[in-house]
Amino acid sequence: GDTVLAAGSEYGNIHLWAVWREEDNDDAAAYAAGRRAARAKGKTQPIGLPEAGKAKTAAQRIDRVCPPSCGAPRPHFAKKLERWEGTHDFVQSILALPNGQVISGGDDGKINVHTIGQLERSASLDEHASAVMCLATIDHGETLVSGSVDRTARIWDLRAGQSTMTLDGHSRSVHCLTASKANPLGSQIIFTGSRDHSIKLWDPRTARCQHTLLGHVGSVTCIGADGWKLISGGGYNRGPDDDEVISVDSSLRCWDLRRLGGGEPACLWRLHVPSPAAHLVYPDGDPVLSLQLLEDKVITSHGGKKWTARIWDLESLHHHGATRGGLLRPPPPSSSSLSASCSPFLRMGCLR
Repeated sequence: GDTVLAAGSEYGNIHLWAVWREEDNDDAAAYAAGRRAARAKGKTQPIGLPEAGKAKTAAQRIDRVCPPSCGAPRPHFAKKLERWEGTHDFVQSILALPNGQVISGGDDGKINVHTIGQLERSASLDEHASAVMCLATIDHGETLVSGSVDRTARIWDLRAGQSTMTLDGHSRSVHCLTASKANPLGSQIIFTGSRDHSIKLWDPRTARCQHTLLGHVGSVTCIGADGWKLISGGGYNRGPDDDEVISVDSSLRCWDLRRLGGGEPACLWRLHVPSPAAHLVYPDGDPVLSLQLLEDKVITSHGGKKWTARIWDLESLHHHGATRGGLLRPPPPSSSSLSASCSPFLRMGCLR
């Protein structure tokens, strides 16, 4: 099916695009073949960024590399599917499901469900007392999990439109969550990260906290889980009024879930992410705003004066973490690649 991108704005609007459609696969293959043929004839050159004052449109740059005479169609890349206006006063979190539903969480504490092709929302869930900062699904998309500034996470039956359990245990707002299986035969685990600097592991069958991971010295802004690996990112350490920034936790941490309950520390390594030298804002480094965990890599985005995206090789981090006692020095920002990533279930939101 199509790969969709959902985004929410501070004006309360939701936008949905098809960033890659099935018919684009053939177009992309033909385009790639055309470029290879043109390259073989010496008619192509690498795409480069335009010089200052000589900016060209993306289409002009592509024509320069593979002009229309190469005979290959170019993929369309994106098509606007939907726009829902005024769904919230401020969209804080969003999640697109493969069944065509788009779920959003707002500053007003409400969770709204929209369906592609329908103008009006199909459901509204309003049991949170404050902003809904993060969303995820379990049980093949039939169950929703949400995290809120009201310090709780909730489990929802999407078909019934009701909250079935409350995960209560954090002392400050819940800013990120995910769900995964520590092993293929085990049950799912819900992971929540909070402004109280902790990560909690929950059994969704009982709503009980099974473990608490400590080590971050700022808000846990993002987490990703895959098998035994859990990766977390740190952010601002704010005062009790949730406004003043006292310090910044600019670390990425890797946790080995197989060590939980044993005698070994669960944290395998800690990676400090410095600010680019020319754009130093926080002496402690740049806060980690989001992460996406792939099989062997982690893609992260960072705040600061110069916002950056970075790609980290997990195998390299595991190796150096084992030999350097868990404190890593990452490659300089100039050597890190910039990238964007999409998936059929891509989520975009405001993570702090």
